[in-house]
Amino acid sequence: MKRGVGAAMAAVLSVLIASPALAQQDDVLNKRINDPAKDQFRIQGKEQKTSVAKSEGVPGGYALRVKVNTDGPNPWAVAAQAPVSGAIKKGDVVLLALWARVEEPAAGKQAGDFNVRIQQSAAPYAAVGETALQVGPDWKMYYVSGRSNLDLGPGLSAVAVHLAKARQTVELGPFTLLNFGPDYDMSKLPKN
Repeated sequence: MKRGVGAAMAAVLSVLIASPALAQQDDVLNKRINDPAKDQFRIQGKEQKTSVAKSEGVPGGYALRVKVNTDGPNPWAVAAQAPVSGAIKKGDVVLLALWARVEEPAAGKQAGDFNVRIQQSAAPYAAVGETALQVGPDWKMYYVSGRSNLDLGPGLSAVAVHLAKARQTVELGPFTLLNFGPDYDMSKLPKN
C-alpha cells in the first residue's frame, strides 16, 4: 500500500486533529509511533486472497482488500498484522486510528465483523488495547485505545486485525498509532 502513503497519513492525522478532545493537543503529530512508510500490513492465513485495490473514499485512494474464504476456527486464522516502529512503556495511553470498510459482508449480514488489537508482536501476543468492530460499507475511521500494562520496545508491538470471524471481504486503509504517555486522560480519546 505504498501508493499515496504521505497523503493518506496526512488525511488520517487531519481527522484526528479535528477531533475536539485531541484538538487541544497541539503536538498530536509528535505522538505518532508508527512509520507509515514501513509499518504496513502483512496478511497471514491460508484461507484468504489479498490485493491492493483502488478504492474511492479512503485517504490515499488505495486499500488492502482481503477476501476471507472461510470463518474460523479462530478469529486470527486470517489476520492483517503491521509492526510498530516506536516504543510503548508500561502505563502509556495509546490510540490507534484505522480506516476500514466491508466490501462484502458475510451472507445475511449488513456489516463486517472483526477484532482490532494493539498487541505484542510475538507470543504471548498480550493486548494493550482491543476492540470488536462491526464495520459498514462506507469508509470510516475506527479507534482502539488502551493503557499498556507492559513495556514494549521499538518493534516489539504490532497492530493486528483478526478477520476470520466470518466469510467476508474487507478493505483496510491507512492507520496511525499515537502514544500519549502515562498521564493522559483516556476519557478524552475518540470512541467508535
